[in-house]
Amino acid sequence: MKKPDYLYHYTSVSSFQTIMENQTLMFSCLCDLDDEIEQTAVNMKHAGNYYFSNSWSSENKESKEMWIEYGNSGNGIRFSLPLFPFYYYFFDFDNKKITRITHEDIEKYDKNNIMPIKDINYFKPLASTHVITPFIDDFLQEIQFNNELNDREYLKFSNGLLQGISRQSIGRRKDIKWKFLNEWRYQIEFIPKVILNSDKTEKTVLSLSDVENAKKFKIYMDLCPSKMNNMEIIFGNKVSYNDKEKVKKLIINKGITAIFRESEIII
Repeated sequence: MKKPDYLYHYTSVSSFQTIMENQTLMFSCLCDLDDEIEQTAVNMKHAGNYYFSNSWSSENKESKEMWIEYGNSGNGIRFSLPLFPFYYYFFDFDNKKITRITHEDIEKYDKNNIMPIKDINYFKPLASTHVITPFIDDFLQEIQFNNELNDREYLKFSNGLLQGISRQSIGRRKDIKWKFLNEWRYQIEFIPKVILNSDKTEKTVLSLSDVENAKKFKIYMDLCPSKMNNMEIIFGNKVSYNDKEKVKKLIINKGITAIFRESEIII
């Protein structure tokens, strides 16, 4: 499917204010989301522990179900952003140099070395035990909807040795009951590195294997201010006048241009 030009996000007023104030988006672990099928592999129940995502809808029309489920039952906000609203950074691993690049210049660089992350050390101590893969070609995915358990193995072994990781479906499909979401997802993967035991056999470091630890770990990705301009902001029908004025003042103070609308849906 062709990628849409814009994506839409429903959230509470306070969460929207935090996003605008910090100009970041928070990525949460799949194990902290609402559908077990998307985080499970047949040979690893908690495969989703290694995936952190931020979810959006491609449906430009307002949705009553979305307002109820994610827009604080009409007391929240729906806002839009264009695809890939983040800063991008080119990692020159040979020269140990990181360069911020514009969206227009992406084609000039090797996409395999472009990430929306300015400092790999941000992820310490995970960076020492995991390969981090938010490369731009694989960063945004459309979610598929079905009722089947992920039929792929997460960790593939041969004679007790790790041979590879099957990750194509983790975090990319949900139960059919969620189809109304029309969901697209930015997703970062922390693939466990292979480390040798003293006898040279392989073992896998799973420092995110504990669900509670994984839930506590949050990632904040920097938004590019120029991508935030001309944002459409829709107030749910239950948002108070004072909250609307606070949001408008914040947007103005941040120098962001926006179109404000009232929701057409009554909750």
